Amino acid sequence: MTPRTLLIVAAAVFAAACGSTPEMGSMPMTGARTGTELLGVSPSGGATGVSVGANLSITFTHAMVQGMERYVDLHEGDLDGPAVPIHCGWSSDRTTLRCMPDAPLRARTRFTLHIGGGMVDADHHPVDLGPM
Repeated sequence: MTPRTLLIVAAAVFAAACGSTPEMGSMPMTGARTGTELLGVSPSGGATGVSVGANLSITFTHAMVQGMERYVDLHEGDLDGPAVPIHCGWSSDRTTLRCMPDAPLRARTRFTLHIGGGMVDADHHPVDLGPM
């Protein structure tokens, strides 16, 4: 995999647990960069006890182009695991992508959110996935 196709494995691996709903924060990026950056992912990497019906949120520093949701996948286990069907939609300002699994996630199971490197912002500039 090239750095542009790497995803946020460390920042977006979480475990679903039956019935519990923890506080879901985001994992902020740090450092000075220019252009659109991946700002955060919720639930944050390493989160446990995530509700099996949890929404996933991916936040960017600037508006994104419609269709960039096609670069987002959810996998059971790691990247080699099966893809979990999700549907996604943008916030009104197009800076936050909210995704919902089509069915409840399997309890006590690790999931990996894959954000591909082909994403571009509303000005068609590549998104900096940074250290995430």
